[in-house]
Amino acid sequence: MHTMSWRGVRLKLQAHNVQVGTQQLELRRCYRDNTGPPVLLLADFLHTSEIFLPRKGGEGGLAPFLASLGYDVYLAELRGRGNSWPGISDTSDWGLHEAICEDIPAHLRTLEKLRPGQSQIWMGQGLGGLLLAASYARLENRIALAGMVHFAVARRLRLETQRRVLARHLWHFGPAAINLFCGYAAIPFSKPCRCETRKSLATWLQWQGSEGWLDPLDGFDYARALRERGLPPSLYFANGERALWGSVQDCRNWIAELGAHDCRLVTISSKGGNLHDYSHADLLQHPEACDDHFLQLQQWLAERTVRSEGPPPKAAITC
Repeated sequence: MHTMSWRGVRLKLQAHNVQVGTQQLELRRCYRDNTGPPVLLLADFLHTSEIFLPRKGGEGGLAPFLASLGYDVYLAELRGRGNSWPGISDTSDWGLHEAICEDIPAHLRTLEKLRPGQSQIWMGQGLGGLLLAASYARLENRIALAGMVHFAVARRLRLETQRRVLARHLWHFGPAAINLFCGYAAIPFSKPCRCETRKSLATWLQWQGSEGWLDPLDGFDYARALRERGLPPSLYFANGERALWGSVQDCRNWIAELGAHDCRLVTISSKGGNLHDYSHADLLQHPEACDDHFLQLQQWLAERTVRSEGPPPKAAITC
């Protein structure tokens, strides 16, 4: 166990290994004490859970912000990401199906062991939010989920502007070119190296351009399943209209795809009164986010009734 000081608050940091077959998934825990509601965080495509922590020497970060409020925060890594083992190589043959049906459920089982019977809150950045929702769609039994929060989430990349058309080409020919030569999508000049397998890249590109939201392996219809099951109360943070990804319209389109549910959409822009027009990473890491839209998150969480009602039914994933 390690400790960190964040804005004068002493926080504890723990690392857990979650076993999935031959894979070991990294699960980090950040908390002030172990009595607050558990919160699960999952990062976007080509990101690790570092996106939820402060930059070196900084005082931002969603994870410590929540932990300082008393939440028990869990930063989940998918296979091959962060300190998960083994790392991604040209022989890695998994994709988003395994993330939805195996990795996230394994993290949920660990969370249940550590905090049995507690209502949970799930938060995702970009694709991380889609994967959490997809896992929820495949749960055979309901679990005690108090709410979901999505940051800059989108399912389809609609080509309304020239910038988006260019971005679409870059997504196809940038990571795809690396994919062709080394077997995985990567940004080698980033630290730490952010990687995805060729299957993950192919599925993500397919979802961006498809009318339907279907599983690449068994054709499971995620949007239909979520409309039939219903979603817990959900909060969506969207960037301004000029954002390449996770704009207000992107979020509205995805909310409409999910069907009627208790949702709230918050637009982040300097014109709308926010302190900055945040980048995709700054939305979670900028120090002033803690004094800006994170306060709206804090208020929304306070409105959720999170209490233990005994152990929830054990959930199984259909794959």
